[in-house]
Amino acid sequence: NINIARTVPDNMGMLFRKKLVMFGPREVLLTSDEPVVKQFLNGRRIGPIGMSEEKDESTMAEEQAMVDAGHHDGGTEEIEGVPPQVMATPGMPERQAVGRRQARVREIMHTLPPAAQEAIRADLDGTPRRSTQDYDQATTAHHRSEDDAPTGRIPVAGER
Repeated sequence: NINIARTVPDNMGMLFRKKLVMFGPREVLLTSDEPVVKQFLNGRRIGPIGMSEEKDESTMAEEQAMVDAGHHDGGTEEIEGVPPQVMATPGMPERQAVGRRQARVREIMHTLPPAAQEAIRADLDGTPRRSTQDYDQATTAHHRSEDDAPTGRIPVAGER
């Protein structure tokens, strides 16, 4: 359920046509202008994602013409911004990863489009302000272990 996934306080990623479209803090994905991401997040039929792997331009044009003529696009209302995150159960310790992720988001904020910056600022208002300096290097560094190594190519039938 994408509406539940929107509230998860971690990184999110999206694959499309076997390629990573976007990966990072949830705020970045949820405020993306990328057409494939917006279509997915809003459950729309109109856009680059089709029922078949290859949605051609003519099909996209036909669907857009239907929407322009007043037909419903099959999606939800346009959902923008960043919904509140799921919080830890009362009595449980604070999830330190949340603060680290928020600090990373604040560090990359200047690289995002203005609308995304505004939505993310609105979400982060009222939350404890932390920076990566609040955490030691071992905590914030992204170390790669053998388990994190890139996977090998999976051969496809008929390919060499």
